[in-house]
Amino acid sequence: MKLSRWAVTTVSALAMTVGMTAAAQAAPATGSSTVFSYSSGWSTTGTEKWSNVTGSTATVAVTAGTGGSRFDLRGFRALNHGYAGVSVDGGPETRLNYYGTRNDGVRWSVTLAAGTHTIKVRVLGTKPLQSSGTIVSITGAYLSNGTFGSVTTPTTPTEPTPAPAPPPTFQENFDRAAALGSFRSVYSTWGHYDGTAPGDTSKRGIYDTNRTTSVANGVLSQRLHYNGAHYVSAVLPPIAGGTDAWSGQLYGTFETRMRVTDPSANYKLAWLLWPNTDDWAHGEIDWPEADNLATGTRPRPASKQLGNYNSVFHPATTQYAPAAVADGQWHTYRTEWTPTSIRFWQDSTLVATVTDPNFIPKVPMRWVLQSETNIGGSLNTTDPAVVEADYVRYWAR
Repeated sequence: MKLSRWAVTTVSALAMTVGMTAAAQAAPATGSSTVFSYSSGWSTTGTEKWSNVTGSTATVAVTAGTGGSRFDLRGFRALNHGYAGVSVDGGPETRLNYYGTRNDGVRWSVTLAAGTHTIKVRVLGTKPLQSSGTIVSITGAYLSNGTFGSVTTPTTPTEPTPAPAPPPTFQENFDRAAALGSFRSVYSTWGHYDGTAPGDTSKRGIYDTNRTTSVANGVLSQRLHYNGAHYVSAVLPPIAGGTDAWSGQLYGTFETRMRVTDPSANYKLAWLLWPNTDDWAHGEIDWPEADNLATGTRPRPASKQLGNYNSVFHPATTQYAPAAVADGQWHTYRTEWTPTSIRFWQDSTLVATVTDPNFIPKVPMRWVLQSETNIGGSLNTTDPAVVEADYVRYWAR
């Protein structure tokens, strides 16, 4: 039986920009669930459409006016709801969590450039551990500057249906709650840098998951703060068979959806791939890396030169992602590492590509979610930072 819900009250935003051709200025537009075109598998309750049929889709065409438009997807969270995949113009899917312990509303937002766009919502058929179902809900949509069009959903495909993307080799959705002090026991297959001397990279922070790292409501949280010392966090997903965080992998795709909810210039990000040999001459791949977590700081990718201990990285000219790391919004960071290239993505934007073989590691590497004190900048004792991850996943090559 479907649980009751009430009107939208909370916002879960993902900011990204999609470039298209220019369009005329338009007024705000609000549409009900009827502006979407639905595949089979959807049911109706009042003005709401909902589905728990894996693979069912809802699609809406929009035209953003001059200067672009914000698009809001509206629906409901409930205790029997699960995950949806949301995409723009056929780009990568972003996972949207419809589960809510208080039956509160949920809304997803995206910034669109002027022009025509297609937004698709897909029922993933998966859910947080605590949810009793996989329902996805749609109650309507809103454009701040644009108009809704129509999408015709064919009853029979006009060409062969493409094969589905392979599932990740490893994925962690953080469905198991872990109060502060219990992360290492609840996520016992994960690695950590606790007790590493002389501390973090700047040697001014102390890795301590018991003081910094917790999981609640499907989100990993690293709270970097000062309490007699600067406490920071570095944890390692068990990408080797789901049970081994230390053996690492040779090549593959690494993806996380993360955000910074409490900015601070005291701390920085260096979420990275580190060689199993612990020999820096074998390389290092950083993404995302941000010199500090102050508002406005944009992350940058980097891969270290092989064969030496000099701090030489590619891209040779620093290339920054379009969105700031500490803008409070969820962003997806993806590293695609092959024997011939490394590609770095933020959301649907390819930020940089490395093809020089002298900068492409050739040994297995561990994945480290390393959040630490800044290097070289001043530190104060009153400005904490909070770094969050919605999921981490890895595809073997």
